[in-house]
Amino acid sequence: MKGAYFHALITGLLQAMNVRVAETQHVTQTHSILALVAADLGVALVPRSAQSIHFDNVIFRPLVEAHAVNAELVLAWRDDTGNPVSETALRYLTEFFSTAAHSLP
Repeated sequence: MKGAYFHALITGLLQAMNVRVAETQHVTQTHSILALVAADLGVALVPRSAQSIHFDNVIFRPLVEAHAVNAELVLAWRDDTGNPVSETALRYLTEFFSTAAHSLP
């Protein structure tokens, strides 16, 4: 899956849910994205296939509403994150996607 395609897919999904995200890093390769997560610089929505790439301390979790897009998504984060922004994003995303009450139009 090309990075630009996946970025557009995720951007469209977030816009459909009225979620606004201020990007601080923009990379297109999954390895690079996971390297940023492993460096404790944030969290990422990545294709399920990214789970086959091993990075120490990075955790993957499937998202309940991932079927709403044409790619399976998992949430990736560092298991010992001390980044308060990552912790807030994790709390919000896991809470949001753990309920079936959120649906796309």
